[in-house]
Order: sequence, then structure tokens, then C-alpha cells
Amino acid sequence: MENKTAVRKEEREQARHKLEKQERRISELDRIIQQLYEERVAGALSIERFAKLSEGYEKEQETFSSTCRKRYVCWKSSP
Repeated sequence: MENKTAVRKEEREQARHKLEKQERRISELDRIIQQLYEERVAGALSIERFAKLSEGYEKEQETFSSTCRKRYVCWKSSP
């Protein structure tokens, strides 16, 4: 019984660590997207390059956001 509890505790800790890591990446992506926007407004980045880069970062961010929501629900619902 104690072994199962220890395993569950370790699994929860790993899930929490992954969740925190993904949340940090989402914040980092926000900063990157903002920087891209500022560079575009300043004329340092072509509209084509801006569109390509921002699209990729936004897709990555959406993937992480979706995964974070799922991990959070699993993490909170674990005994």
C-alpha cells in the first residue's frame, strides 16, 4: 500500500513539474510573439516573415495550452 502511495506521489510530482515547465514555455512564447510584433511595427521584419514566425509560435503555444489544461485536470483529480 505504501509503495502505491509513493508511486502516485512521484507521478503527481512529475506531472506538476511538466505542467510548470509548459507554463513557463507559454509565457516565453508570449514574450517572443510580442517582440515579433514590435519588430514588425518598427519595420525591422517583413510582413511575410512576421506571418510565418508568428503562426509557428502561436501553434506551439496553443498545443502547450491545450496540454497544460489536460495535465492540470489530471493533476488536480489525482488522489
